[in-house]
Amino acid sequence: MGKYLINKLISVITTLFILSIFIFGLTHVMAGDPAQAMLGSNADSTQIEALREEMGLNRPLVEQYVDWVSDAVRGDLGDSYFRHQSVTAALAERIGPSLILSFWSELIAVVLAIPLGIVAAKRKGEAADVAVSATAMLGMSMPSFLLGLLLILVFGVFLGILPVSGYVTIAKGGLLEHIRYLVLPCVTMGLIQSALILRITRSSFLDVLNTDYIKTAKAKGLKQKVILYKHVFRNAASTIVTILGQSFGSLLAGVAVLETMFNIPGMGQLIVDSVLKRDYPVIQGAILFISLIYIIINLIVDVSYGIIDPRIRIAGSAK
Repeated sequence: MGKYLINKLISVITTLFILSIFIFGLTHVMAGDPAQAMLGSNADSTQIEALREEMGLNRPLVEQYVDWVSDAVRGDLGDSYFRHQSVTAALAERIGPSLILSFWSELIAVVLAIPLGIVAAKRKGEAADVAVSATAMLGMSMPSFLLGLLLILVFGVFLGILPVSGYVTIAKGGLLEHIRYLVLPCVTMGLIQSALILRITRSSFLDVLNTDYIKTAKAKGLKQKVILYKHVFRNAASTIVTILGQSFGSLLAGVAVLETMFNIPGMGQLIVDSVLKRDYPVIQGAILFISLIYIIINLIVDVSYGIIDPRIRIAGSAK
């Protein structure tokens, strides 16, 4: 197990290093200039060049990258050009709403998808399976912003029972008000994610149900509940756990659209605002931070995958 973990940690470090190169490179080749954005359209070229020199943007990109990575390893992601605060402080202010939004959305997706996926697998080819599969296909094909707009129209405009934008903390508005502001964005994201989890759950259960040892268990007269939850679920769990980890990571990485739509002050909105202003340090720090969380989630999934199926752990240690 120790060798397995070491191999995974080496993979994490290598992945982060490669990601840092892409993040830094893509940030600096995007159109626009931070100095121009700070000084405005009326600034002349001399003023812009002077500010670029002061900000260190005229230095070779390799030198800028080395300095950025060296500081990032020590926990210093630099200072925002526009926010008059460090990138770390800006991230600390915005990560809370994004994590809360992603957590509740994932919980909604799991509560809906796994039971429905099991039902669809048990009743393959029946009306219940067709209805569930069709719903899942619709959810996978519908853009999140379109579903969000429909929910806003129904529950916010027509019925007027839920707020359509904004974010209220528990400390400021209480638990009930906090939940009311989260319902629409969390349901939107949860329904979209549940479609993928449902299809994977159904597919995983069907794969296990068609194996020889399950057919043997049925021939021996074991009860369906015992077969389903003791044997099938255990063997299908590794695939389900994997998709759950990837789902949560994609939720955290893809909240920008919904945070902007519902006016939630989270990481996604911070990144969008920083891209528009060409705030390089915030863009780089935020994307690197989200990538780190995504990698950690996948590391946890890989470790749990090895615990669920020892064959994977042995194979990983042998490499």
